[in-house]
Amino acid sequence: MLTDQTRSSLDKLVADLIDQQLEPADREQLNFLLRDSDACRQRFNALMDLQVGMIELAGQSDAPTVELSRNSNPTFGRQSWLLWSVIASAAALLIAVGLSRFTSDISSSIAVSTDQHDTGSVRIAQASAAETFDSVAMAAGQTLTLNHETILTSGMVQLVFPNGAEVVIEGPSVFTVVTADRLSMTTGRCSVYAPEGAEGFRVDTPQAHVIDLGTRFSIDVDEVGQTDVQVIEGLAQVQPLATSDKGEQVLLKDGQARRFGKRNEVGGESIEFESASYRTGLPDRIVRYAGVDPSPPVSLLASVTVQRGGEMLQYDAGELIGIEVIHFMADENRLNVAAVADDDGLARATLESDRNLATGLINPGGSITPLVADPIMSGTGGSTPGFGFRFKTPVINRVGPDVVLLELQSKLHAVGGDGFHVSPLRFSPDLRSHTIKRYDITMRSAEALPAVAFQLPFFTDDQPLLSRRLSDAARIQIPNLQFYVLAVGIDLTDLGYKMADAVEGLFMQDDLDDDQRMDPVFIGGLPDMKETVQ
Repeated sequence: MLTDQTRSSLDKLVADLIDQQLEPADREQLNFLLRDSDACRQRFNALMDLQVGMIELAGQSDAPTVELSRNSNPTFGRQSWLLWSVIASAAALLIAVGLSRFTSDISSSIAVSTDQHDTGSVRIAQASAAETFDSVAMAAGQTLTLNHETILTSGMVQLVFPNGAEVVIEGPSVFTVVTADRLSMTTGRCSVYAPEGAEGFRVDTPQAHVIDLGTRFSIDVDEVGQTDVQVIEGLAQVQPLATSDKGEQVLLKDGQARRFGKRNEVGGESIEFESASYRTGLPDRIVRYAGVDPSPPVSLLASVTVQRGGEMLQYDAGELIGIEVIHFMADENRLNVAAVADDDGLARATLESDRNLATGLINPGGSITPLVADPIMSGTGGSTPGFGFRFKTPVINRVGPDVVLLELQSKLHAVGGDGFHVSPLRFSPDLRSHTIKRYDITMRSAEALPAVAFQLPFFTDDQPLLSRRLSDAARIQIPNLQFYVLAVGIDLTDLGYKMADAVEGLFMQDDLDDDQRMDPVFIGGLPDMKETVQ
């Protein structure tokens, strides 16, 4: 059910979109509404279908402009409302027209969630920290425009084609979806799975056409078009462009790999087979999080969805294992707490005992080099910069992420998140520090949600922060930027812990790679057992 305010906002955004007058901030708002609300998507579908009907009834099916405008009414122009009343009785029939004629234009500018059962579109099944050259967000459910070149600068996306073919593309790559069963790779790497029924799926590169005959294969195209084809399973037919005029083709079977590059080659050259070149799917990671309020900005954490061992798992916030902060040492920065108005609790509570994603212990100290020995956490003089915490119950190391960390970030700072080192509280010969440079959900991820407004209490003395009350602050500062919530999963295996090890706590430091510090607002351990999300 849409509120009157949400419906009015959505109607105006749709009108601006059709008039091609949608500002970047409004585009972002529309993106959030469509992605997070079934009711908004249904309203959007109905408005677009109605627009199609208006144009067709007016005999203007080829006209470049539309009737939904902002002439005199803040939502629609007077002419639109007149047309609306004239064809209201036909609205039910117009809904069947669908969004197909609009999605190609929309998906190139905003991440629009579409009907998952659309059998005629190439869509994104999953995206992992995917960033494009033009900063277009890539989100699950988004359809891709045919013959539109996409420059994936980093991250990974998994595409699903109408015939069932699945393609994992790794950044940096430049690719184009040519047709519903054909992909062009200008440069970069992709892994193709073509199940029964998808035979004939084709990948074009500057040096070859690769046609599936029921297989799994990977393709790696370098900057000059040289193409490596590795067949993991089944058969693939390769037609080198150097011999296309002769009709010569190369048949590759599982375990074979060839390189196609030089114009005078016949059949390419054999190269070493590398099964690791093939990606079965996207990496284990934090996939998304959700707030209690379904509409952004996000305040209280409701759930986190994580891929662990290839399985998609959703955890309610109450299931996550909480922490107790036992040490916090900053550098010269005295803005070390993010809080909400009227909060008079302990500073430490902003991170360890609430689910508010705009509160936390921020700007901890750090080190360029990660720890190789136990952190010093007693007293102030000589203490190790950073912060340490214990889990309220030990976290058991399993496959994939074991700990989730969410932090605040603005668009002016590192889009990939503030890098940090994570270390054991107590080292042993098998344990080590691990550095995280890039988050699973970055500033350019469609899953990054805006946070509610928060305050920055400023403390003037050197008393330990963990024992301070927020009311002790000398003054309050209020950021004038919009902040977003990023997320990253921590795999305890990366610290040297063995499978099924019980971990009692961790120590974290900013990696000092810039003048910004990490700003954690939530840390939670994942419980040992969980059912797969269907």
